[in-house]
Amino acid sequence: MNFNEIVFIIGAGAHVPYGFPTGPELKEILRRMFYPDSEYPLKLLCGKTYYYIENLRPLKDTIIKKLELFYKELDGTTFPSGDSEKELKRFVDKLLNSSEPTIDSFLAKRSEEAPLGKVVIGVLIRHFELQRPILTNKDNWLQTLVTGIIDKNLEDPKQFLLNQPTFITFNYDRLLEEFFFQRVKSLWNFRNDQGIEFINRLNIHHVYKKIGGKTLDQVEKEGLGEESQIISESNNIDIVPMERNNHNLDMDSSIKEIIRKSKRIYFLGFGFDFLNIRQLFTNPFEIDLFKSKLLLSTNVGLKKDNFNSINQFFKSQIRFFEGENVDSLELLTNKTPLQKKY
Repeated sequence: MNFNEIVFIIGAGAHVPYGFPTGPELKEILRRMFYPDSEYPLKLLCGKTYYYIENLRPLKDTIIKKLELFYKELDGTTFPSGDSEKELKRFVDKLLNSSEPTIDSFLAKRSEEAPLGKVVIGVLIRHFELQRPILTNKDNWLQTLVTGIIDKNLEDPKQFLLNQPTFITFNYDRLLEEFFFQRVKSLWNFRNDQGIEFINRLNIHHVYKKIGGKTLDQVEKEGLGEESQIISESNNIDIVPMERNNHNLDMDSSIKEIIRKSKRIYFLGFGFDFLNIRQLFTNPFEIDLFKSKLLLSTNVGLKKDNFNSINQFFKSQIRFFEGENVDSLELLTNKTPLQKKY
């Protein structure tokens, strides 16, 4: 099986089974920090079940603490926590009063709020990275994927690196890296440093960059490092303006070449935001190159209007399995198994 001819394009929906909130849910978390609803505790979808966040105060306090460090880095002064809390509330109120569904889309139109907003996003992503919900095999599509592409009888990891798929993710978190890290440590009895070296050679590309450089295993054993580390790491992520002509972010041409040469492309939990589509396919006429490829997508969360606009852009070349509820696990297990040739 030529796995190097397969590309996985991953959106926020694919990480929901692992306890990561969607964009609108992150916005709701911030709202509840200042406008709690005791009658209806915040609940987040995790796989096919919900879990509840009843006390957001510790998470709020963490954001405030990081904002104090953020302001200190700006001008060398220490802000009282009350001032930082007021700034956070001002930011949240502005977010809530906007018509934007997510923090990212809000920041994309209000660049003056981006520095503070990146710190907020960084703290939230860190928090959910470290939750690690326990999953059953019914939810764990990554287990299916990794097991399918890494042969348990493969003795030499270098063989896998020579025939590995490409992952293009629009998420800030390090879920993919962490999952592979734990898997290869177990499979090949790697030390932590060997596991990290292996992860660094995987074809995982974060379009808008990622939070942090450490694996979560390192974070648990060594801590986050310097208190200010999350500030610099948050500044590393990109917030892309909605107006295409106003930003210079272009995906590495080598990644586009990988997409062009691929034989099979999986869209997992991808919302098909037009700006994100254009990051992958700058020229709509490039779609003509994909007539000989197999394009497959999950459909959870997509509406009829989404299908119409996506089919128009891709000239109806993506298989969505309309009328069925197809998530990442269903797509990889039953609809289009990885090992099957097409």
